[in-house]
Amino acid sequence: MSVTNAGIGIEPSADAVEKYSSNRGFSLETFGDLELPQMVVGPLAEAGNFSVAATMWASYATAEHHISRVDKATGVEFFPFDLRSLLVYVGYLLAAKESNGRGLKEKSVEKYVSGLRLIQMRKGFFEPWVRHEIIKQILRGAANRGPIGKENGRKEK
Repeated sequence: MSVTNAGIGIEPSADAVEKYSSNRGFSLETFGDLELPQMVVGPLAEAGNFSVAATMWASYATAEHHISRVDKATGVEFFPFDLRSLLVYVGYLLAAKESNGRGLKEKSVEKYVSGLRLIQMRKGFFEPWVRHEIIKQILRGAANRGPIGKENGRKEK
């Protein structure tokens, strides 16, 4: 099937990725503890998977990989997330690599923190997600400060 763009027939490439997919983060296990009728669990998981574009699921997978890194580095457990574990997660991602952190910029940390709500739901934790004001302040400060360097906590310009 060809797609027409401004009168020109364009065939999708063989390696084109669908924007949405039914097989991403949610599964039957996501809803396992809720004692739902079996007939509704599949449609719920499928619809949940279509709620986020494939590229965002990839970003959220990276956020989830960071959880295991932070857990290994700090010994803090994360599910369900609370203010303490969220602060540890954000602090680890912001900490300079020289301090065994990830040395990420505020924008990257913001993207990963945004994914945590969905990661929690995927794991079956459906409590309301509260975006703590201190996290917003910390990320705003990280953006104002700029990247952390070796000398005096700042990079030379």
